[in-house]
Amino acid sequence: MQLEAEARRKRQLQEAAVAAQIEQIERLHRLRLQQAEEQRRQDEEMRQRAAALEREREQQLRQEQERIAREVEEARRAQEEQERLAREARERAEYEQQVRTCCDLYERKWAELKTNSGLSHVVPFDQFPFPLLCWSLENPAHVTLERVREFFFHPLRGSIEGKERKNLLKTEVLRWHPDKFDNFIRPKVVQADWEKVKEAAGLVARCVTTLMSEA
Repeated sequence: MQLEAEARRKRQLQEAAVAAQIEQIERLHRLRLQQAEEQRRQDEEMRQRAAALEREREQQLRQEQERIAREVEEARRAQEEQERLAREARERAEYEQQVRTCCDLYERKWAELKTNSGLSHVVPFDQFPFPLLCWSLENPAHVTLERVREFFFHPLRGSIEGKERKNLLKTEVLRWHPDKFDNFIRPKVVQADWEKVKEAAGLVARCVTTLMSEA
């Protein structure tokens, strides 16, 4: 009886030891699983943080590129605007100079026609001083009321400064009066061009008459 009891107690101790070992193995297994899960969780967090940082870096890079592109575009537009303004200023200055030159030339040529008695059939049609901003004509039909009005009353025409329109036009009436024009100007115009000059002068005279009625 004592032997059986001893044997039974030994078996119980062995079974207890085996159960303890199994429990320890299972505990270690669970611990490893927990550690592995924790490692996976940490790896996932690190991956997500890295991905977020990468997205943020890409967004910052994209924003910086967009900012630089905007600044480049703004600089380009500003440069184009400066060039446009400078070009317009040059063109305006050139136009104003051309107008002043044209108006001064008109007065000088008429002064020469009036004072130079040595002129004899030397003034061709295309160099006759008609009251047009571009007074060199190829055809008398180019003389129109609007073009004549523009020339006579152009603000850049220095000879009209301080003058009333009627007083200005009185001078032009005398200058372009058909009878006086024929008698005074005909001898100074190239003979072959006289008919064209006379036709254009007649158109100017009618324009002057119309402008006098408007003044």
